[in-house]
Amino acid sequence: MALVAEFPSKENPLVKVYQRDQFGKPRFEVCWRAEGERKRKTFTDQEAASSLAQKLSKQIKSNSGRFHTITAAEYRLLEKAKQLGESEIDAALGKVSDLSHRCTVSELKDRFLSFYDHRAKRTRDDVRTRFAQIEDTFGDRYLDSITTHEIESWYLSLPVATRTKNNFLTIFTTFMNLARDWEYLPHDRTTAAARVRRVQTLKKEPGILTLDEATAILKTADITLLPYITLGLFAGLRPSESAGVIGERDGLLIRDIDLEKNVIRIRRPVAGKVGRPRVIDIQPNLKKWLSPLLNGDPDSPACFRTSYTKFSEANLAHEWKIPWTIDAMRHSFISYYFALTGEKGRTAQQAGNSERVIDEDYNNPRSKAEAEAWFSLTPEKVGRPLGRLGK
Repeated sequence: MALVAEFPSKENPLVKVYQRDQFGKPRFEVCWRAEGERKRKTFTDQEAASSLAQKLSKQIKSNSGRFHTITAAEYRLLEKAKQLGESEIDAALGKVSDLSHRCTVSELKDRFLSFYDHRAKRTRDDVRTRFAQIEDTFGDRYLDSITTHEIESWYLSLPVATRTKNNFLTIFTTFMNLARDWEYLPHDRTTAAARVRRVQTLKKEPGILTLDEATAILKTADITLLPYITLGLFAGLRPSESAGVIGERDGLLIRDIDLEKNVIRIRRPVAGKVGRPRVIDIQPNLKKWLSPLLNGDPDSPACFRTSYTKFSEANLAHEWKIPWTIDAMRHSFISYYFALTGEKGRTAQQAGNSERVIDEDYNNPRSKAEAEAWFSLTPEKVGRPLGRLGK
């Protein structure tokens, strides 16, 4: 079959005429589309075929008669629309009227990152690093085209620990929720990222130091680290509360430690976003450690800012051969304090967490005898002479 003519023109061929041979005689076939379907009519005379083709092209071009330049799928869609009725169509369109414009992930990146401008530098850097990986995969995608399945597949394939995977998903979910608030996604439904089911992490038993391990640390640690260490072991302070976070916030000041009233005040700026402002009782053995060490300017830090990095897991493993877990000093205080008092609420208040956390994470308490021995670890008991700590 050969194409012999196109109407109204080759640049805009609405109707085409083909020639083919049938039993040795020429036949001319006119082809066009109408009502969503392909139509054709065959002639023995080329002039008659061309005449119909010209007439059809004019009708189609002027959008008159029963001829329409739409596909079969479009025709079926129009039929469904007719069945729904105008009011139902208006209601459906109203549900997506909030989508004022479309945007790719990369195009919305700067606005999303600026949302964290008021947050701590460490948080900003973390969000920026994680979002860079999100952008590597989805950067050129329109937000409303990304599916839950795609996000879930990406999330599960990340070559990191489960907790880190969940941190990535949190950033992605926050990003898409903000995009919805900014009217880049429909406001009346959950986002694709929010529908991804998270993998649950398995909680580990908190690392708890033994009396011998604590004694070895207290006996040989650098004297400049002793305020940091003893505040962790005998008051349960978080590292960020004791020494602060470099570039973000200050830690405990000497004036926050009242040795006369035997209390430590954790102010809100010191507690940070994960802790709670609170007043902690100073145990008698902790007072003996702090009294000779903290005699400086009341507005001076109680601990050196570099304490956290100096008192690291690597150093502990090298110097004391102690297998270390994160916040082992704090975990030890909570476990021994709970064993000493037997009071869940009081323990939670001192530690700055909740009774639920005590129930879930500290259900393997030490004996009361061990607890009493723990809070009797004084400089004299471990054989550690102390001098005045200059800052």
